[in-house]
Amino acid sequence: MMFLLVLIAAFLLINTSISSNCLNRSLIEQSLNKMYIPGAAIIVVNATNILYEQAFGYHSLSPLIPMDVNQSIFGLASISKTFIAVAVMQLVEKKLVDLDTDINQYLLEPNRKIFQPNYPTDSITLRKLLSHSSSIAVYGQLQNTFFQLGDSAFAKET
Repeated sequence: MMFLLVLIAAFLLINTSISSNCLNRSLIEQSLNKMYIPGAAIIVVNATNILYEQAFGYHSLSPLIPMDVNQSIFGLASISKTFIAVAVMQLVEKKLVDLDTDINQYLLEPNRKIFQPNYPTDSITLRKLLSHSSSIAVYGQLQNTFFQLGDSAFAKET
């Protein structure tokens, strides 16, 4: 879902910059409404600076809470896969890791191994992890506990 949001944000930025020399807030808001997206936070960075940072629409529709680049929490979801894959491939290019080596060789705890319980003799490799073929399952009930109503992760201390 988050990956989709980032793709949509990129699409909005491209379409907006094509039709105008600069980002136009109302055009971005119109585009979000047209695509039925309640809100988005767009941040563009380079290696050293934030080039553009803006929140649009609403983080929550009930109750109505405006999007805030400093307060709104997004689940990373699938977008983290892209960043991790790029980082891993940079390590592969530098020959610091190998895609087909058992990942346990890279872990610091020799007494704790990661393996698929139904196939304990088969290695889990970076290639399998990156292609989602490692057979490691996500425990949905645990995943749903990450964010709770009334989450105070960004509560201001008094």
